[in-house]
Amino acid sequence: MIVLDASVVIAYAAGRDTAHERARRVVEESDDTFAMHAVTITECLVGPARIGRAEDMLALLEAMEISRVDLDENAPLRVASLRVETGLKLPDAFVLDAAAQLGAALATFDDRLAAAAGAQQVRLVRGSATP
Repeated sequence: MIVLDASVVIAYAAGRDTAHERARRVVEESDDTFAMHAVTITECLVGPARIGRAEDMLALLEAMEISRVDLDENAPLRVASLRVETGLKLPDAFVLDAAAQLGAALATFDDRLAAAAGAQQVRLVRGSATP
């Protein structure tokens, strides 16, 4: 399983984004299943919602067969601790927590999140042929 960060999904959806080809490799060349934290899904909907296209993004996520990760009862403490330890923004701390809890890889193009994931022993997928 691969937990997707918003940076990957937004680049994949954009088509014209400079990171689109990397995102396409992550999404289309992987045999893994995908998951996203509910906070990350919300993050991906903000831009499309501004232009009345949030439903299009939801349809893309559904077509990608992405599983949604919700908060469990211990998540607030774990995520707050990750935020303090790593200095990550709160949405990124949710993504990292989701990957760690699922024992999944993390796909991100965010260098800070990637560094924090490495420090937490979470395997990274960055859009190359080998993760």
